[in-house]
Amino acid sequence: MSGHGQKLSRKEEAAISALLTQATLAEVASIAGIGESTLRRWLQRDDFQAAYRRARLETVSQAVAHVQRVSSEAVKTLRTIMNDDQQPSMRA
Repeated sequence: MSGHGQKLSRKEEAAISALLTQATLAEVASIAGIGESTLRRWLQRDDFQAAYRRARLETVSQAVAHVQRVSSEAVKTLRTIMNDDQQPSMRA
């Protein structure tokens, strides 16, 4: 196993990026340019798991920040639609 703090290779970084967006390990491996067995082996390494976990947390943090930025505008839009007598209502 690789030691902690060791920098990941470009293919390992590509695999982590693909893990965030792809549905299957086969798709991830193809995008990263590696075999699926290599990806499965990497997923068992502590350093790779830690890097993947950090990437997932960063992705979630960015998504939450984006929702926070647009939530006020979304509420205003919903309120406008709800109060527009000319628009068909979805309410029962």
